[in-house]
Amino acid sequence: MAQEVRMHDVVREMALWIASELGREKEAFIVHAGVGLSEIPKVKNWNTVRRMSLMKNKIHNLGGSPECLELTAFLMQQGDLVNISSEFFKSMPKLQLQVSVISLRVYKRGGPT
Repeated sequence: MAQEVRMHDVVREMALWIASELGREKEAFIVHAGVGLSEIPKVKNWNTVRRMSLMKNKIHNLGGSPECLELTAFLMQQGDLVNISSEFFKSMPKLQLQVSVISLRVYKRGGPT
């Protein structure tokens, strides 16, 4: 059984527009799947982001500590992610991590020993 859904770009944009309160909350749902990103996109107000999909990109590192108080879903599957700073998820109290689909290694400051 397929694990992904494909939709026409127009249908996708319409669904995101409806989900973002008819465009009033444009940054509530950030979807940049498979577009070749090498870093997280710029976001004006991280506090409005509720769901973010950056699947199938070339992002190697997640650094900093964005304040995403409303973020509940953060999708990074099938990408090139190598390193997540220990501070990255600090200000994301509503985020729940599904670790069954990824492998993680936790390193102390300074990287692997």
